[in-house]
Amino acid sequence: MGRALTTVQGHRAGSTPAAEPSPRPAGASRAGSAAGTPRFLASALSRPAVSPVARAGVVQRYTKETTTAGEAAVGEGKQTAYLGPQQLYAAPGLIGGANAKLQASGKQGSSIELRAAGGSLSVAGNSLTRVEPHFLPKPGSPHAACEGANAPGGQDSEGKSGGPMAVWSDCGRASAAVTGSSGRGDRSVVYKDNGVVKLGKGISDPSVSSWVNTTPNRMANQVYMDLMPGFIQRKDNEAFLVEGVHYDLEGHIGTGAVAGAVVGAAIGAKVGALPGAVIGGVIGGVVGGVAGSQVKSKVIRKPATIAEAKIMYLALGDAGMDKFDKEAGINAYANPDVGESYSMATEGDMPGFHVEPGTDAWTFHWAGVVMKDGSDNITLENYAVTGTYAASKGVASSSDFINREWNFGMYGTTRKEQTFHDQHLKSGTHGSHATSIAVRTDK
Repeated sequence: MGRALTTVQGHRAGSTPAAEPSPRPAGASRAGSAAGTPRFLASALSRPAVSPVARAGVVQRYTKETTTAGEAAVGEGKQTAYLGPQQLYAAPGLIGGANAKLQASGKQGSSIELRAAGGSLSVAGNSLTRVEPHFLPKPGSPHAACEGANAPGGQDSEGKSGGPMAVWSDCGRASAAVTGSSGRGDRSVVYKDNGVVKLGKGISDPSVSSWVNTTPNRMANQVYMDLMPGFIQRKDNEAFLVEGVHYDLEGHIGTGAVAGAVVGAAIGAKVGALPGAVIGGVIGGVVGGVAGSQVKSKVIRKPATIAEAKIMYLALGDAGMDKFDKEAGINAYANPDVGESYSMATEGDMPGFHVEPGTDAWTFHWAGVVMKDGSDNITLENYAVTGTYAASKGVASSSDFINREWNFGMYGTTRKEQTFHDQHLKSGTHGSHATSIAVRTDK
């Protein structure tokens, strides 16, 4: 369906599409950059960073349809219709169910409540009503400034009152409001290890460059470091492994020599002479050593650093990366529940990382999921303004900026080109390599 379905409002004054601070420093160099790409990765890096997702059988997904209100992206269950940045229609029952899940997120529940507004349309015989988000006051809320901006007579950072809901422009804080999070260490990455759901706060080490040492990056790091050792040790993944990256071949010269010496000594002893045994042992040792050196076994490596784990990931090739992603539930397979978030971490340290000429890569993006229609996810997300623009409005930090230019977004989970991962990676604002994850607020 293309980028339009996320309706990135990045071209308005002072804003940045699908991105958050901080950008990669101009001219910054990193180990493993394109200029120093390891030889074994040369062919892999000529392919897309994330492989196409193949699905067999019937493919379910949102569709582009003409409704009574105009052209829309219609969810798989025909219970939602997305027409534009702040134009979402949904079945009343879906709205109620979404609110129940939103209020179950985190410790205090979401600061966002979805309400039926004026206007309706019909899709496949289903009557859908327009959805309008409202900001809920919460005792001791970390989002009190947004509550004030939404109160009667309250103003956002643009000095505007009334109209659409006001929320943080910073994507991370906006998603925190959606998911009942403070945005201060109370969220965990959600991933799978052999089908078992695991949660983690993220990890880092000295191999990680400072500009990509953010919360989403650290969360992605944990997935690679935790799962890669087990993935490459499994027999069913042998075809993806590369010598010198995932394993080393170890000869058995010593073992062969000892075994050969024993056999040779036995042969020499049979002729009844001690010198014969010695000579036979020496000859047997030499022959056994040669034979042993030709018999090699794979010794699986274990990544010592995050950088090594990600090199191992890329070296798996398209099919191997796709299998890893599917099992872990990341990238095209990231599928957060209502009240959870998507997050994309720019992988600036991955070998071959590059940005298009004249552009720069931003570090991350967040999007809170407010509703599901079958296999399709609907998000409420926003995009940070620049520090310069925030300052021009009297706001010291862009992370404290509040506006009314949030967007709904619709993402599929069964076709690669409709996923959050593919849509945002293709925007170019995260460079050539990024990791998408699901994130849950702690209870």
